[in-house]
Amino acid sequence: MGTNHIREQLLKLPIALVVFLLPLRALSIPGMGGATPGLILALVLIPVIWSSANRYRIGWPIGLSLAALVSVPFLLEFSKVDHNIDNGAALGYVVILIGALVTYLSLIWSRNEFGVRATALLYSGGWIVQQAMSSASWSTNAWKYAFAWPVTIFLAALIYNSRSRILSLTLVGAMAAMSILNDYRSNFGLLVVAGLMVLWLWKREAPKSRVKTGGILLGLGVLFWGVYQAGIWLALEGYLGLRNQLVTAQQLSRGESLLTSGRIETSAAWNLFLNRPLGYGPGVAPNTEDVMVAKSALQTTGVNLDGTYVNTYVVGQQIKLHAVASDLWVSFGIAGLMLSAYFAWLLLARLVVSQKQITVLYVFASVVALWDIGFSPITSNIHEVIFAAALATPLLTGSKARRPKAAAAKKTPYDLRLQAIAARQ
Repeated sequence: MGTNHIREQLLKLPIALVVFLLPLRALSIPGMGGATPGLILALVLIPVIWSSANRYRIGWPIGLSLAALVSVPFLLEFSKVDHNIDNGAALGYVVILIGALVTYLSLIWSRNEFGVRATALLYSGGWIVQQAMSSASWSTNAWKYAFAWPVTIFLAALIYNSRSRILSLTLVGAMAAMSILNDYRSNFGLLVVAGLMVLWLWKREAPKSRVKTGGILLGLGVLFWGVYQAGIWLALEGYLGLRNQLVTAQQLSRGESLLTSGRIETSAAWNLFLNRPLGYGPGVAPNTEDVMVAKSALQTTGVNLDGTYVNTYVVGQQIKLHAVASDLWVSFGIAGLMLSAYFAWLLLARLVVSQKQITVLYVFASVVALWDIGFSPITSNIHEVIFAAALATPLLTGSKARRPKAAAAKKTPYDLRLQAIAARQ
């Protein structure tokens, strides 16, 4: 017993190091798509990580991730007939997916050993350090392009054990004010949604029927729409600042949706999917047909088709569609698209069904991740999706709680330990 206790204590340091070092891209191996020191250490410890993580329901994300990786050579073989392939970029995207998978398992490992609060503090703390080391990438707007997400996650983790709704809403309000003062409209809207969800679902019991579950999902949809309409009114009335007032008025005068006006890639993604539903493969450069298909959709958005953004980002050296779901589909085909769909379902299901005590940490992380799946690029935002998914993934024993009492009487000490871990989280 003493030896096991010492072993468990010795494991604490590598767990903390892995989680804290995972985000440090500033120390990545050059040309390896974000192979951070934390990722390398996690790969070394993968047998230990797996022994802890496989206690959770990870079959679907593991299976879909492996299917996405296996599909790469087939997609590239199919694409090389009429496309050029950048092998360096291909390796980078593969490393991103492998890194996301290992990060997911590592966060679950940490959550199992440390709990949610410590895991969130370590991971967001690592991201704050990473962003502080990369000032060249955010010099124009530090809050918007670097610190908004990790600082909010860190502060939400600090109050994770609090049962004060007022404290939770105060934190949301402060972060929302920071976002609007720093021209970060989308984050402001997501924080408002998170705050309203905390206000609505605080200590609400999980729905016990599909009708109630559907009602909550419908309510969430109405909530998003209400925040959207309220945001338009506040912006037009000048309550969100002069610049937001002018930008919003200009977008509405052109008949643009505020949700998608900044994400013109969505229309290109849909056209490209219809033209080539199997995907392309990582590192594949668009050919003339792809460019024409994408631009025919972009033309309806009013964007300058000869501009730098369209020709160097959207259909430049690779196809980049500024959404985790679309980017996974482009590089990893149907399996990649299914992986993003699974994460979206997981986040929504856990928000609606499984929260005994809703928290700012989980709500904000989930709302941001859902936004990222639809509107943020994989290269800079996959970590937000993976973090929220790790928080949402339930223990395998979660399904055993609903079994008859006779089955419960057969629980082993191992089962009881898993239940204790679940109670902590």
